[in-house]
Amino acid sequence: MGFRVFVLCLQQLRNNWQTALRISWFWWLLLTAGGFAMRSFAQRPDDANAGSVALIVLVTALVALIGGTIIAIAWHRFVLREDTFGNMLIFQNGWPVGTYIWALIRLALILFVLLVPLVFVFALNPGLMASGPSLLISVAMGIVFTWVFLRVGLVFPAIAVGKTLKIRESFQMTRPFATELLITSGLLVAIQTFPGILQLLAVAAGAESLSVILIPINLLFSWVNLFLGIGVLTVMYGHLCENRPI
Repeated sequence: MGFRVFVLCLQQLRNNWQTALRISWFWWLLLTAGGFAMRSFAQRPDDANAGSVALIVLVTALVALIGGTIIAIAWHRFVLREDTFGNMLIFQNGWPVGTYIWALIRLALILFVLLVPLVFVFALNPGLMASGPSLLISVAMGIVFTWVFLRVGLVFPAIAVGKTLKIRESFQMTRPFATELLITSGLLVAIQTFPGILQLLAVAAGAESLSVILIPINLLFSWVNLFLGIGVLTVMYGHLCENRPI
C-alpha cells in the first residue's frame, strides 16, 4: 500500500497542478528569491555580509514556516473538503495557521530529541560523515525521520479541517501501516535526493557550471515533494479517520 499511496498522491498533484500552483505561487516565489539572495551573499568573501546572510536566512525560514503551513492547510482542505481557491490565493481568513505552526514546533522538538543520540554518534565518530557511505547515511536518516513524521503527522490534516487528534493517537492509528509508510518515506526521500545526486555527478565530472542549470530542477523537485508529503498525510487521514478508500 505504501507505493499505492505515493502514486495516488502523485496523481492528485498531476490532475490538480493548477490548483497546487494557485495555492503555492506566492510563497514559492518568496522562497526562491530568498534562496537566490542567500546564494548571492554567501559567494561574497566580505565578512560584512555575514549579518545580511543571517537576516536573509531568518526571514526565509519564517516565510518557509508560514508559507508552508498555508500551503499545507489549503491542500488538506482541497483534498478532504473540496475547497476551491482564487487565482491570487495568499491567505484565507479563519484558517488555523497558528495552531498548525504550534503543532509543527512540538513535533520538531520530538524529532530533535530523537536526533540527539545521532548527533553524539557523529560527534564521537566525525569520520562517518566524511567517509564514502556518507550519502547513504544521510539518506537512511532522512527516511527514518520522514517515517516518524508520517506516523505522527495525522494531527496536521486534522487541524486543517477543524478536528483534534493527538500525536500519540496518530502514531497508534498508523501502526498497522508502519511498513507501508516506510516504503512511502523511501520514495519521498528519493525524490528529494535526486537533484543533489545530479549536483554531485556534475561536480565529479568537472562540470560545476551545471549547478546553475540544476537550480530550477531542484526547485521543481522540492515543490513536488512538498505536495507529495502533504498529500500522503491527507490521504492517510482520509482513510483512517474518515473511512475513505485508497
